[in-house]
Amino acid sequence: MSQQVSLNVDKELIDAIDALVSEGMFRSRSEAIKAALMGFIRTKNAERVRLIYEEAISEAISDFRKK
Repeated sequence: MSQQVSLNVDKELIDAIDALVSEGMFRSRSEAIKAALMGFIRTKNAERVRLIYEEAISEAISDFRKK
């Protein structure tokens, strides 16, 4: 199920999105914006996983050194 979201975007960004659409990379502005949001969310999720992994490794090394 999708929901409509409205946002205000400056002309430079709209021009860049329109260029991607006119080059055939996306069928619509909406598709281009969805792809950008999904990329952003994937990046943030990957950063979270990396931080958790780094903390776990750091903790394991610290525990190992205590022994």
